[in-house]
Amino acid sequence: MSLLRYFKIADKTPRSYPTQPPGLPDLNAEATPEDAAACAAANREILRSQEKAATSNSKKRGDYSQYDEGQRLKIARYTIDNGPAKASRHFSALLGKREKPGRPTFLPADIDRAVQRHLRQVRREGGVINRSVVLATGRGFIISKGHRNPDGSPVLLTRGWAASLITRMGYVQRKGTKASKKKPDDFPAIKGDFLDRFVHAARDIPPEMIVNFDQTGLSIVPTSSWTLAEKGAKQVEIVGLDDKRQITALLGCSLTGDLLPLQLIYTGKTDKCHPSYAFPDDWQELLASNNIRVIFVPACCTGDLQPLDLTGNGDFKASLKECFIAWFADHVAAELDNGISTQPDLRLSTLKPLHGVKITWMLLTTLHDVALYHM
Repeated sequence: MSLLRYFKIADKTPRSYPTQPPGLPDLNAEATPEDAAACAAANREILRSQEKAATSNSKKRGDYSQYDEGQRLKIARYTIDNGPAKASRHFSALLGKREKPGRPTFLPADIDRAVQRHLRQVRREGGVINRSVVLATGRGFIISKGHRNPDGSPVLLTRGWAASLITRMGYVQRKGTKASKKKPDDFPAIKGDFLDRFVHAARDIPPEMIVNFDQTGLSIVPTSSWTLAEKGAKQVEIVGLDDKRQITALLGCSLTGDLLPLQLIYTGKTDKCHPSYAFPDDWQELLASNNIRVIFVPACCTGDLQPLDLTGNGDFKASLKECFIAWFADHVAAELDNGISTQPDLRLSTLKPLHGVKITWMLLTTLHDVALYHM
């Protein structure tokens, strides 16, 4: 019996643990006190985490931009005409878009912005952008700015950093479609001389008498090369896509924004289409004698110095294309109402009167508010 003093009598009474909140394991279901203690500790941490989340301030939604009624009307009208995606990009750039704070860039913000600005300029000039060019540009700015790591060691740029910068700039791999327009090496001097000649010639002429002319080619069938079709379709046929016929349009606009009557030039089949008036060889002297001053845009510079080439021509062609698509749709609807289905007649004899009607309508409506002259 003396051995019993070396042993502890086991407590056979059932243990009872406090009831846990809903959703947490029951301590009484554990097999041993050690398991119950571990389970209780885990439950306490869960409850502490839930209390902390409940008492902390919830994340607030960002401040939204406020627009007045006029701006909302413009946004709605632009969205109806161009779609929500294009409207979002247009008004974000026009009204300003708040940049979201993100992870700090690898390079200081001023160097990072300078690298991006330089790369965008390279792209505008028609240069190639790839990882090697990005790395070389970054290293060049690092050397120029004398930037080093906090411990004094040189900054090493990796291809991963180049890929990240390209992604942040919104650049993706694209195949070149055409050669870049090459400006003259002395373009700044040519531009300055052209502007000086323009200012000197227009010094005493009323704005409504200063006219900018430019000729441009118009497709007789101005259809779009894009359409909706079934996914995976191998052949996507579009009426008039292979029609290469063109006419020449001469657009004119005064400095006050007034459009002049449009001149259309069609291809003639015989010499009778030529005017009977003999064009004089001294036409420049004839114009000068009638107080008409002519300023020519320098060669290879029309894309930068010709006002109509910068704004008016593109808007005019886009409107003409929309008019053709609408006319085509009206023709199909009329044919279906008559119970027949035929392709529209795209002969010149049919389209020539249409050009006059549609172009006159566009000059009176679509292009009325377009600023065609910018210097």
